[in-house]
Amino acid sequence: MEILTCDGQISQTGSTPQCSGSWQVVTVAEFATQYREAFTMSREDFHLMAGDFVMWFLIAFGVKLIRKVANV
Repeated sequence: MEILTCDGQISQTGSTPQCSGSWQVVTVAEFATQYREAFTMSREDFHLMAGDFVMWFLIAFGVKLIRKVANV
């Protein structure tokens, strides 16, 4: 099965969609592969993001704990 994609910005004038780039006909399997690659995070990126999240969570928790202890 094939679908029509736009490699630029899509806008609509009346009932006709306009593409700022060019229209391309691609197979569904190829489109799914491109979509997956665009929105899939590598293992390394995931670990970096998870590490940043944990670090900021611990910093926020530490600040809250220090404020709580200082108010006692």
